[in-house]
Amino acid sequence: MKKCVALIATVVLCLNFAACSTPGGAGASPSGQTMPEQGNASQTQIAVPTAEQQEILNAAEELVGNIAAAYAEGGAEAAYVYYQDCETQAMNESIVWIGGLSAVYEHNQFRYVAHGEEYDIVSLCSYITTDEYPNEVNGYDADLLCLAKTDDGYRIVMPAEEERTEVWLSSMNASGDFAAAYRAGRLTCTFRPLNLTYDLGQVMEGTRLRDVAMFYQNEDGSLVVGIYLGNGTDEPWIIQEFDIAVHDNMGNYFCESSVDVDIEVPAGGARYELVEIPADEVNVPETMGAQVFASVSCW
Repeated sequence: MKKCVALIATVVLCLNFAACSTPGGAGASPSGQTMPEQGNASQTQIAVPTAEQQEILNAAEELVGNIAAAYAEGGAEAAYVYYQDCETQAMNESIVWIGGLSAVYEHNQFRYVAHGEEYDIVSLCSYITTDEYPNEVNGYDADLLCLAKTDDGYRIVMPAEEERTEVWLSSMNASGDFAAAYRAGRLTCTFRPLNLTYDLGQVMEGTRLRDVAMFYQNEDGSLVVGIYLGNGTDEPWIIQEFDIAVHDNMGNYFCESSVDVDIEVPAGGARYELVEIPADEVNVPETMGAQVFASVSCW
């Protein structure tokens, strides 16, 4: 079989680096769906945006365009009007980041993440692709934007990190027991882009994307890896095996596993797979590096 090009190693945003808990029962998703047995992957169904969510996504796209234009014409201060109740330094960093995206990346993609009492969270992923068909994502940058509706329309707000994390965790019904593992202090990691509730209605046109979105450890020591598969081409994408590797910058390998699957990602469609690596294939070191990397190859 022909091997697909592997996803480039991805630096993780580490939420928890706690030691594993004592062995217990296998994980189950909040919906009651049992996690897959060894050698299987479980597709999680995720709804496309509602009308209200699409309105917020449209507002986010407009805000980002306005901020970039204002920054190009008048510097950071010219874009302050698109923010509400934010510290100057934080606004400047956000504006410079948004303003610089178009110089490096060709495309922007917005995904709805979560709803809070006072704001909604949207992920912005800017990316560039290779020239050969089917295109591969050649580089990307991503972050979360919090949008609040005001009398003047939507504006970007910057709540405390702890508050934003709780809102974000509450949205992760598509990610197995990640939130429960995080709150229990077990090993949990998320990768950029930070949206774990991927919108299956959006794919990157012309590209096939394999994205390790997150992983978490169950009480029994097994590791659950969330993999997003987006097929922006006009042909079905058949996958029969995942090769998954997770390691840190100190050379410690948490797992190197091959998982047999039977997956077809339709043309123009996407899937989000939860793959469970058995505990006997997982080795989490007592002392871990500051960065973690993950890669997935498809056969």
